[in-house]
Amino acid sequence: MTIKHIVMCGGGYNGIYTMGVLDYLFEQKFFDIKNIETIYGTSVGGFVGVLLCLKLPWSTILEYVIDRPWDRDIVFSADMMFNMIPKKGILDSSYIELFFTKLLKAKKLSSDITLTEFYKFCNIHLFFFAVDVNTCEVVKLSHKSHPNLKLIDAIFITCSIPFIFQPIFINDTYLVDGGVLCNYPLDYCIEEGAKEDEILGVQFHLNKNKTRNIDQSTNILYYSYYMFDKLVAVARKDPVNKITNEVIVPCDDMNMDVGAKIINDKALRQSYINKGRECAKLFLSYKSKEQCLKN
Repeated sequence: MTIKHIVMCGGGYNGIYTMGVLDYLFEQKFFDIKNIETIYGTSVGGFVGVLLCLKLPWSTILEYVIDRPWDRDIVFSADMMFNMIPKKGILDSSYIELFFTKLLKAKKLSSDITLTEFYKFCNIHLFFFAVDVNTCEVVKLSHKSHPNLKLIDAIFITCSIPFIFQPIFINDTYLVDGGVLCNYPLDYCIEEGAKEDEILGVQFHLNKNKTRNIDQSTNILYYSYYMFDKLVAVARKDPVNKITNEVIVPCDDMNMDVGAKIINDKALRQSYINKGRECAKLFLSYKSKEQCLKN
């Protein structure tokens, strides 16, 4: 069995868990990036997919994520809040570009690189998932469908959580985070011919008991996001297909207060990596026991 396809779900800052999962699986040689043919990622899953495609040492990626003082780069101001209404969100693509520019330069790539150019560099079919706001349909972005789309814009689109990030308008459509309708694009991978035992999936299972409710102290931003998330949850579909090589990460739903802490706290980022590693370790232990029972 050789892993040739990777599918990663969305989940905002919980994507740091995914990085920890991949770190342990790299370490245990469960998969080799040289064998990867396709990567399917929604939201932060697409974000991490780009990190994989860069083919930098994974330890370098983790050091960059953990040690960089992100609180100096991501500074919230009153102007952002004032601009939220006309621009339909707080953050623009400059924050994605800020994160990736140095990593791209390390591989002698421009931050203006297109999806086609990036595919020629990495030779991995990378699929991002977004949602067309006007039609409420899932949109798959890749070098095949959007050859001239900038890589940075594709990452930003799939990560554009409504009200937090400003939506991007391309080809007469407003595109937002694919997690609105398709948070774990496993079915797309299988429908395109991938064999079940050649797919590695990373999926989050949310602890519903820790979801923060609305109260009198809730600000307008969280209230808007909460209402939107509750409404689209009715339409959001879980994958029909199942796979055996799937790492499950139990975690809490996104919380803006926790997100702010992660930006400011290096130790907290490291703890997320560690938990991801533990989940991958548990997954491999189950795989080992299953093999023993078969024998």
